[in-house]
Amino acid sequence: DNPFFAGDLNENRAKVYQYGFRNPFRFTINRDSGDIFIGDVGWSAWEEINSAEAGANFGWPYYEGASGTNSRTTGYQDLPEADSFYASGAVATPAIYALNHAATGINAIVMGDLYTGSQYPSEYQGDLFFNDLGQGIVRNLSFDAQGNVASVNTFTVGANVVVQIKQGPDGYLYFVDLDDGRVGKWVFSQGSSANSSTSPFSQDSGQDTSDTVYPTLEANSPAPDFQKADVNGDNYLTAIDALIIANYLNTETHERSPEYAWQRLDINGDSAVTPLDALLVINRLNAHTDTHPILATVDPKQLERDASEIERGDAWLDDVSLGVFQNRGLKLPFAQ
Repeated sequence: DNPFFAGDLNENRAKVYQYGFRNPFRFTINRDSGDIFIGDVGWSAWEEINSAEAGANFGWPYYEGASGTNSRTTGYQDLPEADSFYASGAVATPAIYALNHAATGINAIVMGDLYTGSQYPSEYQGDLFFNDLGQGIVRNLSFDAQGNVASVNTFTVGANVVVQIKQGPDGYLYFVDLDDGRVGKWVFSQGSSANSSTSPFSQDSGQDTSDTVYPTLEANSPAPDFQKADVNGDNYLTAIDALIIANYLNTETHERSPEYAWQRLDINGDSAVTPLDALLVINRLNAHTDTHPILATVDPKQLERDASEIERGDAWLDDVSLGVFQNRGLKLPFAQ
């Protein structure tokens, strides 16, 4: 499908699929259609969502924004190279949706995921979720039957420095909060609606809570079995236990190690292994009180030894684990 591929995989052109981006930050793929949606962090005026066929040129640096139309980039448009580009008749594909800095206050877009789960109301089915990094506004973009942008609404607020949004296998949207070192999921409060003036999400009580956007457990979740949290059986609760769960989720079923049966990794006892199980281990590590019964104890020296093992290139858990170490004031044996 790549028009730049001419038969030689080692050619530089063969490694290009689309171009004309400034600073793309995360993308997601519609598994049914194969469409790619890319969040492109802008320069002086616009944050873009780009989606088009293979080989598309999205116009940077000569265009930035806007929604469905190209806007010439201030600071570049008067350069000789820009004049040549405009005069060439080259096609630049505009963003399917763009937010203007001055009009909305947005400063950086974080592309999230397409929602295909069943935990949220049907109005969110097939919507594209993305975050305004600085202001913490998560929006959902809806499409019409032809795949065109039909509407954009605010999903929730308070998600400042949430750098990743992904749908989990349980049908919830999970987030990574880089600033606060947290991983969580969004859960609808009882009686709330998408049109509510307050945040439609609950942390753990099942009650309507205004602007609460860091849920970890739904109200009716089974009580976590923290005696199982020592996944690797070394008699210590460490970040490695959470890493084992994350690696299990990220590994194809037929390649999973038989050493870790799913029952052993199901920390909260809901008969499924989900990112929430890893989150429960991380939250227990970050806790400074013994509010949950647990057989294993946290050994700071073991945590320091585990740091070298955690440096495995798994960016998601590296960030989470780093927060565990920093919260405990430990000196890391590797550079970050």
